[in-house]
Amino acid sequence: MAVTIARAVGGLFLAFICYKLGIIFYNAFLHPLAKFPGPKSVATGWYKTVEEIFKGRNWTDCLKELHSKYGEIVRVGPNELHFSNPNAFHEIYNNANRWDKEETLYHCFGEDRSSFGFLTYKEAKQRKDVLAPLFSKRAIGDLQGLVKKNIERLCVALEKDGKTNKSSDMLFALRCFTLDVVTQYCFAKDVKSTEAKDFQAPIVIAMDASLPGFVVFRHFEAVRQIVFSLPGWLTKLTNPALAGLVDLQELLGTQVNEVVNNAQTLQKTPHATIYHRLMDQEANKATGVPSPGSLYEEAQALFFGGAESSGNTTMIGIYHILQSPAVLRRLKEELHSIWPDRNTIPPLEHLEKLPYLTAIIKESLRLSPSVPAPLPRIVPSAGASISGEKIPGGTCVGQSLIFVHYSKTTFDSPQTFDPERWLQPSSASLEKWMAVVSWPSLSFADMQKVRMRKLHHADDYEDLNADRLITSFSLKHRQTFKMGDPGRSGLHMTSSRNGDRYPGELFRGSAGHQYYAGSLSLRSMRTRRTVVEVKNSSADATKFLSAMDNSHTSEKSENCTSIPARPDF
Repeated sequence: MAVTIARAVGGLFLAFICYKLGIIFYNAFLHPLAKFPGPKSVATGWYKTVEEIFKGRNWTDCLKELHSKYGEIVRVGPNELHFSNPNAFHEIYNNANRWDKEETLYHCFGEDRSSFGFLTYKEAKQRKDVLAPLFSKRAIGDLQGLVKKNIERLCVALEKDGKTNKSSDMLFALRCFTLDVVTQYCFAKDVKSTEAKDFQAPIVIAMDASLPGFVVFRHFEAVRQIVFSLPGWLTKLTNPALAGLVDLQELLGTQVNEVVNNAQTLQKTPHATIYHRLMDQEANKATGVPSPGSLYEEAQALFFGGAESSGNTTMIGIYHILQSPAVLRRLKEELHSIWPDRNTIPPLEHLEKLPYLTAIIKESLRLSPSVPAPLPRIVPSAGASISGEKIPGGTCVGQSLIFVHYSKTTFDSPQTFDPERWLQPSSASLEKWMAVVSWPSLSFADMQKVRMRKLHHADDYEDLNADRLITSFSLKHRQTFKMGDPGRSGLHMTSSRNGDRYPGELFRGSAGHQYYAGSLSLRSMRTRRTVVEVKNSSADATKFLSAMDNSHTSEKSENCTSIPARPDF
């Protein structure tokens, strides 16, 4: 009997192996995409998993290498193609032909029933149309006071650190600020992240700590299902760094239950929130009011979509402004023309009319794509022509924004921060290449008030002439920077007038030289101690940072089993 069972098991195992080998053979030689260039190992379906999970590599870096070796069109999976020609972007993502999303990426976050997670354009558009009035220019303008209040809170925290010669982590500071604005605006809740010591708000820390797990979820659906089923208390116990995320999810879950069980609670909020729109039967007459689970997932999608990308982009802008005294000087001259009293913030309408500020915003957006990873789409059954090639229907296709925003064929010196490119007579032709992935979040122009407010406060630490214009880039106000995850456009910046130097900082030495100390690993964010001198120019510093970015070695993902579970509905 035992021998019979063993033979049966052995036979099944052999059949399974033959089946898998048959699939690999088909993918390698008979599949419609077999003619496209790419690594032979993609036929196994494990190429991307090996690179991201087992080697701990950033997928965007892998794509750069693949295109340099195989050309404009690369097969990166059994049924997936990636394109490097910028023209392909508008052929894949356009208003005329909205293709369905591929679920691997969009469902790894546990937001399947949100405008982000809906796979068909029809479903996603219906939900976005419901929320659109909340994020109109008029609605945002009506709540400028909320933004200004949070700017003041941020500046108070920065000044407090400055008075004690203490560095401020500006990346975390800006993320905290954005988080506070998003939670107040979308949910009428103030989590007061900006008031956290050293801007180490538990929610912000937890957002970073959870990211490696989502990479794993893209490749192992079963792991995602198991992890999301874990209770919050167990998550806090196994990984205290995620406590803030658990608390946020519990807050959102409680809020959803409140509005579902008693809609009258919506009358107590100081302004309309996402729940006012999502619970509006007239606005949702086409699809019906979302279920409690869908409400929660939409809330979480809006939170993550708005809380991180704006802070990162503003950080990139600040970094490059402070790296170029000429850019800083010209920007401040323009700002002083409409902002003589730094304590009286001009209205958004005035800031939007400043050409150089607008150019800086565009350049910051170009250098900091909100979503660097390719957003996968499914080619319709009839097939499509992309980058001059006929692509079979059902193929998964995509393009990383890095290949658009950093393309030498569309932007001169794409690695250089150059606001002037947007002020030329021909700059209108560049607009179509600004492929900004939009989230329903606050106007980015509002976010620039933070940057301008920071520069105004920096006046106290710089050498000024009688007209309060910069005459030299003073060493009294030392700006320091830390490299973050290049795949997520992360630059950590800290700032202080004096004080000790820290690993991971780019700072100005007494001789006018610049130094960079350390870099952060991709997954664990642990610092590798290295000190290098970069002499004189910001261009040299940029080259050095680019080199550090390219030689940057990443570590394997942290244990993903500590991602917090979602509330049950």
